Formats: sequence, C-alpha cells, structure tokens
Amino acid sequence: MKKIKTVLIAEDSPTQAMQLQMILEDQGYEVLHGVNGKEAFAILDVDNQPDIIISDIVMPIMDGYELCSKVKANPKTKDIPVILLTQLSNASDVIKGLQSGADNFISKPYSAEFLFDRISDIMLNREIRQRSPNLDITMEIFFGGQKYKLNSNRMQILDLLLSTYYNAINKNKELEETNLELKKLHKEMKIKNIQLNKINKEKNQLMGIAAHDLRSPLSTVSGYLSLIIDLLEKDSIPDQEKILGTINSNIDYMLNLITEVLDFSKIEAGKLDLHKKEFNLAPFMDGVIEMNNMLSSPKQIQINAAYDPKELIVVADANKLKQVMDNLLSNSTKYSENNTEIAVNFRLIENAIEFCVSDQGKGIPENEQADLFKPFVTTSVKSTAGEKSTGLGLASVKKIVETHGGKIWVKSKVGVGSQFYFTIPYESANNNDVAANTPKSSSDIVKNAGELKKMKILITEDDTTVEMFLKIILKDLASEIILARNGQEAVDIFKDNLDIDLIMMDIKMPVMDGYEATQEIRKFKKDVKIIAQTAFVLQGERKKALNSGFDDFISKPIKKEVLLEIIRRLFQK
Repeated sequence: MKKIKTVLIAEDSPTQAMQLQMILEDQGYEVLHGVNGKEAFAILDVDNQPDIIISDIVMPIMDGYELCSKVKANPKTKDIPVILLTQLSNASDVIKGLQSGADNFISKPYSAEFLFDRISDIMLNREIRQRSPNLDITMEIFFGGQKYKLNSNRMQILDLLLSTYYNAINKNKELEETNLELKKLHKEMKIKNIQLNKINKEKNQLMGIAAHDLRSPLSTVSGYLSLIIDLLEKDSIPDQEKILGTINSNIDYMLNLITEVLDFSKIEAGKLDLHKKEFNLAPFMDGVIEMNNMLSSPKQIQINAAYDPKELIVVADANKLKQVMDNLLSNSTKYSENNTEIAVNFRLIENAIEFCVSDQGKGIPENEQADLFKPFVTTSVKSTAGEKSTGLGLASVKKIVETHGGKIWVKSKVGVGSQFYFTIPYESANNNDVAANTPKSSSDIVKNAGELKKMKILITEDDTTVEMFLKIILKDLASEIILARNGQEAVDIFKDNLDIDLIMMDIKMPVMDGYEATQEIRKFKKDVKIIAQTAFVLQGERKKALNSGFDDFISKPIKKEVLLEIIRRLFQK
C-alpha cells in the first residue's frame, strides 16, 4: 500500500482544522488547508496531487459535496480519495455523498484511531479499484420520495455504504462505553450518597450532643435567672432591670441560636414532622401575643390583636405554628423603634387561613426581599437595639409553612414598615377535645396548675443545678419530693415508693439512662406519670421518648409555664 505523504483539508472551522492538522502532522503527514471548497480546489495542484482529501460538508462559498463532485469530474484528480466529515444527521447525506462520488464518511466527533483506520481502508480499496478499471456504472434510484441518478464507481458506492456502517458501529461502541461510564458514575454516586447520608447522620448526632452540652448549663442559668427576676424586689440594685435584661437577652440569643441551627439541620435533612391537632385559634394567638409582649416590653413595643376573637377551630401543629409566630414577632420587634406597635391578624379566606404580622419598623429594600427566606441571608437593615440574627429563622419558618401546605410572602417599604403574610390550609374540625387542645396563656397555666392536688414527686437528674431548679418550681405542687441521681437509683427508690405520683426523668444519665429506667419502672406500675426531660433536641427525640413509655417530653431549658401545663394536662385527663 502506498505511503500517504500529503493530505488536503477543507474545513472552515479554525478550531476543528487545527485539531485535524495536529492529528495528521503528529503521524508525519504534510497538511494543506483550505477554509472552504473553493480555496481547497484552488490549492489542488494536478501535477503534485495530495494523496487524500478530507473535507467538511457545511462550508461557505463551496460546500464539501460540490468540492467532491469537481474533484471526481476531473480525469486527473478523480482517483484521489475524498473523505467527507459529517454529523450524518440526515439520511439524504448518504445519497448526496454517492452522487458527489465521495469515498468515505466519517462522522463527527471522531477519534484519531478511527480516522487512520478509515484512511487505511480507503487506500487499500484504491489499489483494488486501480486493478479493476471497468467498475463505472450509471443507475437511477428512488429514495425518500425522490429520484436520484448515480454515476459512481461500484467500489466507491460500496466503500461509502460500508463507511456509514462502520460509523454506526463506532457510534454504538462509543455509546456502550458512555453507558458503562455512566453506570460506573451511578455506582460511585450511590456509594457517595451512602457515605454522605452516614456523615450527615453522624453530623446530626454530633450536633445533638453538642446542643445537649451547650443547652444544659444555659438552661440552668436561664431558669435561675427567671427565678431571680421574679423574686428580686424592683430597684434592689442599681440598673437592675438593664443588667438582668442584658443577661437574659444574651442567654435567650444563645439558646435560640442553638435551636435555630438544629431546626434548620432537621429541615434540610427532610425530617420535619408535623403533629397536627384541633384547637381554637383565637386563644392560641392570645397566648402568643401575651408572651411576646413580655419580650417586647423593654422597647415599649405593643403587640396588638387585630383579629375577630370569635371561635375558629383549626387543625395544625400548634408548636410549629407558635414557632412561626414567635419568629415573625421577634423579627418585627428587632427591627422596630421604641414606642411603636405591631399588629397581628388572621382571617379565613376560601380554604385557607391567612395570617399577617404588620410592624412600623425600618422596612426592607425591594431588591433584598426575594432572598429573604433563603438560609444564612441577612439584609442590610440593622436592628434598632443591636439584636443579633442567625439568618436561619425565616428559612425554617418558610419550610414549616410549606410543610403545612401553605405559602409565605412579604410586603415592605423602607421607612414605613413590613407586613409578613402566610397561609395554612383550613381543615374543618370535629370540635372534639378542642378546649383541651387550645393552648393557655401563661397566667392561666400557673393558676390552673395550682388547683391540682398535692403529689409525691420523684426527680431523677444527675445535674444538681437542674435538680435544684426543678425542686423550686415544683415545690407548690408537691407533698413530698424525692431525689435520684441516675436511672438505677430511681428504679430502686420507686420499688419502695409505689405511691409516687409523678417522675421527672432525665434521659442522659450514668449507670442507667432514662429510657431503661422508665421501662423498668413500668414493670412495677404502668400508670405512674413520667415526664422525660433532656437537652437533646434532635428530630425524633420526642417520638422516641413517647414510644419508650414516657407520658410526655420537655426539652431544656425548662420553662416553668410549659412544665406546669404538661403536668396539668396529665393529671386532669
């Protein structure tokens, strides 16, 4: 077979021409280049012919088919093999190639190995063709509803048709290799996802442990500070209100920071569970407003109810709804000046309840409102008293609202204020146990708890400061308080005191944890009331506690009103 020395390229794309030239020159070929068919044909020297022509099809001035036809029409150049580079996107490309007398097709993109295989086949067939001079034929064919006349050499026709078959085989091989690569990538991604899920689970566990270790001492400080504020006479020390208020606000910020980070972590993991129940919305909102008015009082900001107090029974997760309202009211308080007002409203619209929190704060620039509900986003607006923000609260609020099946949005004008709206679907209630499910105000909780009979209480807690705090807030309910420092002690004490009415059970303790201790105690008396208490706030902790035999669950920091309401509910059933 003749050794190829010179290749003529007809290619209008500089990038593809350079790529092809580098491939050929790397194998020692001399390369001539025309940017279109006309220029390539002008380069063609009949006295010093190239060994092969490689031409693109789609080119300006003169395309590859016309160039090939002119080459094959010239007796002096008709034996030069012509390869057409094409996408082979249309079946008529084959007919046009046959009409123009092309020797081979190579579909783009192609590998260097495939290119040289085709060149080798073409040169071998050229030698065969030269030994068989009487192969020219003229035929007419119908293809795609049209008649075509072919004047090609039979060997050329065979070469061209075989080249389309080779191209098909090559593309199929490339597809198989791509498919294998995709399968490999899919397998690797599956392994990575398993690893990521494991890491995410470990991260959540680590965050839960860290939260426990951070919340426990903060809970104690918060609890004792609230007792001091309640017991300390007004103006007992200079700047008393300012000092205690500063301490309290920083503790609350740290606790809220921990809670918001963990809430967002749970939401991102797709583990936001709703515990829906029926309750009367107006008294619930009254309680939310009363609690937040206490928090906004240092800035003399008044939160007012703008809704109709008539009965409206809803079905929702009261705790999550309170979290939404607390966050919106907290934000309104942060960004409002002293001596302003915040209005809270809700109304029934079609099959949904629309809530609105409207303030007279600084307002939010219009160009920042679209990103307001994204995680870790904070606006350029500064709080009026230096309050801090994590940038996670509204992201969590949005997820809670959307998990309920609602939506949330904001209307705001700089210098005027903001209105945060959200909806939840309105589900008709059957009014059973609505009164029992309706959250009470803090003053009602303390009053109602005081009406309970005196009870014998066992406090199981390895943290002496938390133990002392529980003794103080439960003393008015107790006829006797017994202490245990771990689960095993609690089990041993209960065996000898089966008349215990209530057990406060910490979960994380040495010797025996709260889960095991509760299961052991249930063997002696199934109906004793046991409340789990823990600084662990991971998703599913409450469900796990209830499934383990606890009657209820309270997370640290323990709020007096929350604990008393749980106790009242358990003993008034």
